[in-house]
Formats: sequence, structure tokens, C-alpha cells
Amino acid sequence: MSKNIIKLSQTRTNTFLNCERIDYYDNVLRIEPLQPNMAFEYGKIVHNGVGFLLSKKHLIDETIKKSIGIFHKRVQDLRIAGCVKDEDEQEFAYNELTFPALLKEYASKYKVFVANTKQVCSELRLEHMLTDDIMFVGHVDNIIQNKNRLFLHELKTTRELTMNYIRGIKVSLQVAAYFYFFNEIYDT
Repeated sequence: MSKNIIKLSQTRTNTFLNCERIDYYDNVLRIEPLQPNMAFEYGKIVHNGVGFLLSKKHLIDETIKKSIGIFHKRVQDLRIAGCVKDEDEQEFAYNELTFPALLKEYASKYKVFVANTKQVCSELRLEHMLTDDIMFVGHVDNIIQNKNRLFLHELKTTRELTMNYIRGIKVSLQVAAYFYFFNEIYDT
């Protein structure tokens, strides 16, 4: 007889702390929200772009084109599902307009870092048993190699860069947990 293992992620923990009912709908009943999370959608396009850039398989213009293509496919899927409102369309257009400049700036500002860094993997799933029936799960944005050392490369995207946002990253339980479990699993 297999026992039920509770899969606990930082996102699920935050959802539970913010609203137990939403946690119940999302994680127990598995009811998918009808509206896309626009910040999440933008984060995905940025993660794809930086991942392609670090993979060294594409030049910057090819990276942008490939990332926008994936984004268009996602937007089309959301439209077909009927869960896109007019303001979402505006957001999609804004994201498509700003993304190329953001990725070009990243490549320029971190030129030495990008040149000396190789992406090892992207969207690495972490799973670590905390107890006999509770497992911590998560997805690390990128594992990168720089100077023969492995690093977590966890990307955070935002439209408003405030001190509270920066303080939140510095004390992010998600990043701390990923760092801890990455080191436990991969013994780095």
C-alpha cells in the first residue's frame, strides 16, 4: 500500500499562508485558474530567453526570435482556451515590445558573465524528502557553470524595482530553500 506523500513547494506554502481556500482549490481539488497570471507569463519569456542565451546555441537575435515564438504559442493556447481578456491582450503586446530590449540589455550588461558561463540545465525539478510523508518540490530556473563551479541562477522579474522588492529577494525563502536543497542533492 503506497502512502500519500504531501508535496510542499514555496509557492504552495505562500498560497496556504495567504489564503487556505485558494490552496484547497489549487492543490487539493486541482482546479486550474481561468485567467493567466501575466507576471508569470512574462517571467517565462524572460527565463526562456536567458536560458537560450546561456546555452550558447543562439545569437541574441535568434534567441529573441525563438523566445518570442514560444511566447506566441503560449498566447495562442490561452486564446484558444478562451481565458484572455482585452487587458491581457494589451499586456501581451507590451511584453512582446519590451522583451527584446530587456534581453539585449541583459546580454550587454553581463557580457563577461554570459561569455564565461554555460547553462547546464534549465527548469531543474528539485525533490527532497523532508519526512516520511512530506516532500519539498520546486523548479530551479537554471543551473549554470562558471569557472568549473556549479551555481543556481534564479531569475526574478518585475516591472517595479523598489527597495521592498529587493529586500524580498535578499530574504526569499524560495531562493534559500532551492540553494539548500540543491546543495543537499548535488553535494556541492
